[in-house]
Amino acid sequence: GGHGFGVVVSLTVRTHPLPEYFGVVNGQIISNDQQSGEELVKKFLDFYKENLMGPDWGEQVGFYPQGNGIRMELSMVAANFTQEEIVKTWSPLAEWVQQRPNDFTTTDWSSLSIPGKWEY
Repeated sequence: GGHGFGVVVSLTVRTHPLPEYFGVVNGQIISNDQQSGEELVKKFLDFYKENLMGPDWGEQVGFYPQGNGIRMELSMVAANFTQEEIVKTWSPLAEWVQQRPNDFTTTDWSSLSIPGKWEY
């Protein structure tokens, strides 16, 4: 082609093998006041840095005002984690929240891991 016009006649795409497992963690953590909300944001950022940063975890985390506090919404996916490994990975944050029932409420908290490849 010419003048900014072209035709693709061949294309090679490099793929990667499927991970052994795909996982997901969903849920919300709601702080009861501004101070505990700010502590939640700091705790999660430290937790993310220590446990999630890298190629295995991704997707979405959002922080939103809710009443006098902050609502954190999670929709995280993982590669190559069994259900047990997901629970173990998230246990430091989950335990920290559970130890402070007057400061936080969790809703719709769930995790799941499935095989990366289904055999038919």
